[in-house]
Amino acid sequence: MTPLTHPNSSHLSPQPARRAAFAAGVLGLGLLAAFIGIAMTDSARAVTGLPTLLNLPPWVFWMVWMVIYPAMGVALWHVWSVRQHSGGQTALFVFALAFASNLIFMPLNALLPGLWTAFLLDLVGLVGALVLAWAFRRVAPASLPWLLPLLIWLPITTLNKLPGIMALLG
Repeated sequence: MTPLTHPNSSHLSPQPARRAAFAAGVLGLGLLAAFIGIAMTDSARAVTGLPTLLNLPPWVFWMVWMVIYPAMGVALWHVWSVRQHSGGQTALFVFALAFASNLIFMPLNALLPGLWTAFLLDLVGLVGALVLAWAFRRVAPASLPWLLPLLIWLPITTLNKLPGIMALLG
């Protein structure tokens, strides 16, 4: 098989406008969900007083997700470009589930405030990201590097909450 016909080929014809549109769309949806969640959240509740591994200011989370969402969009574009190949539809479905878990994080955390909620949502997101990476890699290996920001950040933010969870457990 040639690189153009092989289903796992990392070679894709250049379509920068479409790739940018996917990245912008994923970023836009992610920011919209974040804005809705922040609008629902009492900003005074942001400080729990519980210990964390890293004492990160809120703007760090915004900056990280400003990188993660467009990168996810580019990864999605790689899979979308070969969606007709074996596993393509499954990978898109896994993306929809993983992306939905990211989108509901802020609103759900606002409705059910607490460190446990954030920690459990982080765990769900981490498992979803790992399954997403597996599904995307099977269909479009070139998409995997674009998921690295997500795959690096989710363990950091999950582990960051661990000292607070340990304090709650006594």
